[in-house]
Amino acid sequence: MQGYQPAIHVYSTDDLQHQATVATGASFGFTAVALSHDGELLAVCADCPDLELSVWQWRKVSSTTQHG
Repeated sequence: MQGYQPAIHVYSTDDLQHQATVATGASFGFTAVALSHDGELLAVCADCPDLELSVWQWRKVSSTTQHG
């Protein structure tokens, strides 16, 4: 199932500048998103039908990177 293939966009809270786009490979959406205490890791729970938990070093991800 291909779905919508949503992405997560990370912005700076100081100046609202776009920092990164994380294309997780999720088909339709996410049920939860969380940052680690130091802000370096991004945990993402994909919604049905994927039901996948992934952890990203989001600062090292570019807009063209796909999870796989």
